Amino acid sequence: MPHADFLPRPAPIVLALAACLAFGAPARAQDAAGASVAHDSPPASAAMRADSPVNMDTDVLFFQSGSDRLTPDSSARLEALADVLKTEVMAGACLLLVGHSDTAGPEALNMQISRKRAERVREMLLERLGPDRMEIAVEARGESEPLEGEPGVSPRNRRVVIWARRCA
Repeated sequence: MPHADFLPRPAPIVLALAACLAFGAPARAQDAAGASVAHDSPPASAAMRADSPVNMDTDVLFFQSGSDRLTPDSSARLEALADVLKTEVMAGACLLLVGHSDTAGPEALNMQISRKRAERVREMLLERLGPDRMEIAVEARGESEPLEGEPGVSPRNRRVVIWARRCA
């Protein structure tokens, strides 16, 4: 699946996500707090990079160390995302979940845990949405794409980035 077709925007940026999927980027809307949100064009490269236009406060779910358990804030974010994905405007959306890890532990294990995290988010979304609601693909990046400005062992590197697009 080409990454350039995906735009990161999970809840709470409900209106912006709906606008992007319904009308294409760029789109402007308001987030749950009423702040203006602009959607940039999708990343130009086929591979998503750490410097892609991802909002770390809304487009990412974070995990506890060495596991596929979400942090409490990310658990609430996942519930909100599931509610958004149930709306009519989200019918026909496809998601790409990209798992990442910190650099603690062996590289091969970090690749496995990053895949396990993305697969767990997929499972949790499908439990809430139903198995036939939408296409949800997963990818693993392991420790290969740490966040810029963060040390490799930073908890912020234990994440799943959520990308959405209108299915073809």
